[in-house]
Amino acid sequence: MGTQSKNCTAERGVSLVEVMVGVVIFMVTFTMIVSSVVSAGNSSRRAEMRAIAVEAALSKADEIRTTPLEQLCSTYGPTGTKGDTFKIEGADGDAATGKIRVIVDETLTDAQIGAEFGMPRDLDGDNLATNTNVATTALALPVLVEVTWAYPNEKAEVYKVPVVVLRTD
Repeated sequence: MGTQSKNCTAERGVSLVEVMVGVVIFMVTFTMIVSSVVSAGNSSRRAEMRAIAVEAALSKADEIRTTPLEQLCSTYGPTGTKGDTFKIEGADGDAATGKIRVIVDETLTDAQIGAEFGMPRDLDGDNLATNTNVATTALALPVLVEVTWAYPNEKAEVYKVPVVVLRTD
């Protein structure tokens, strides 16, 4: 009986190997959970930033649609009263920028502009698409509203809103 009682008492404790295996399993599980939480947080921030940028572009496009055609360049041109860039409210620091491009050159194609307007390029109604500056004679002007935003260590994202402003008089 003496040998049996020695074996029974030896099996009652937990070995160091078993403790280490348990700690490793716990750490792997904990790391996976933390990684999932961080990933979900990053996805949430990305979605929020995208929503802010898209809303800013659509809001600026609506503002431009209500601007009379003859005031587009003087308002949204590089030296215009509002300028050709805009701040994206709610964006983190300089992570997002807004740009407005009033197209006055009717010789440019959609590919050259970088957006699909799907319209003829005779902007001044002279049955030719040869004028490189129709700012004062145009019957319609395409305007490209573009927002760009980036996340740390990632490629920037771009959202474009093509707008066409027509002469109303």
